[in-house]
Amino acid sequence: MKLFKAFIVVIVGGLILIGCQTQETREVNVLVPTGAPSILFVDLMNEENINVDIVNGVDPIMSEFLNPSQNYDVIVAPIVSVTKLQMENKTSYKLVGIASWGNLVILGKEDVDLNDASLAVFAPSGIPGVLSKYLLEKEGLNPSIQAVPTMADAMSLYLGGHVDALLMAYPLAATMINQHDLSILMDIQEVYEKHTGLSNYPQAGIYVSESFYQAHKSRLSSLMNQIQSTHSTNLSATERLGKLSDEMKSRLMIENMTPLMNNYALLGLQPCYALEKLNDLNAFLNLFELQLQPNMMVR
Repeated sequence: MKLFKAFIVVIVGGLILIGCQTQETREVNVLVPTGAPSILFVDLMNEENINVDIVNGVDPIMSEFLNPSQNYDVIVAPIVSVTKLQMENKTSYKLVGIASWGNLVILGKEDVDLNDASLAVFAPSGIPGVLSKYLLEKEGLNPSIQAVPTMADAMSLYLGGHVDALLMAYPLAATMINQHDLSILMDIQEVYEKHTGLSNYPQAGIYVSESFYQAHKSRLSSLMNQIQSTHSTNLSATERLGKLSDEMKSRLMIENMTPLMNNYALLGLQPCYALEKLNDLNAFLNLFELQLQPNMMVR
């Protein structure tokens, strides 16, 4: 009888051990848009059992939130767009962190007066368009706005001489400043703080599938810790981004790392847990008539 009990203990212990090993070795699938937020994942991309897919554009990312199969455990996506889906109960993904914050500026020649200028604004229904319009009104400025889908479209309008100023995000803003002798006519972050008392606003959130969160909370914590550690390392040693292999740059879909490397501190990257910034998040989301509820977030 004692021998039988000992046998059972060994079997149960083995099953528990196998379960723990399965949790630790299960591949984590991560989806990230190309650009500044992807730089936070350069270390995770080299780790075993973590698959990081980088995609161009928002559409392939947003479609995953509606996918019942939940192919990705962690997704980086625009916080306003996903919050809308959450409030409409169209996705079960939960907000766990913030990857990036505001990095927008309005550029033009130094003598341009925004009160009677023509201004190209990209993503008119997203954060860039809604926030810039709100802050221009707060400042009592009334430029003639030409709304365009992308930042590249805004650049084309300006370079073609069709507008006097344009809304830009770093690092491309720095390229425009340096190559075309432009000035910052409005720092969106500074004006946002002036009118709200908040230092910055969120742009890209870090979301986790409900199933992965329930089964792998410790791995999620490790992943968040690595993202924060990578940011700290990048901030103190930006030159390492210039030493990334051609294979890594290809995976990131970024040919030239120099603009990101030279303007790292201006990219708005400051990964943190969302619950630590809940008041700031909801104050910002209120501009879009949105609000984060407790069941939409985890840590």
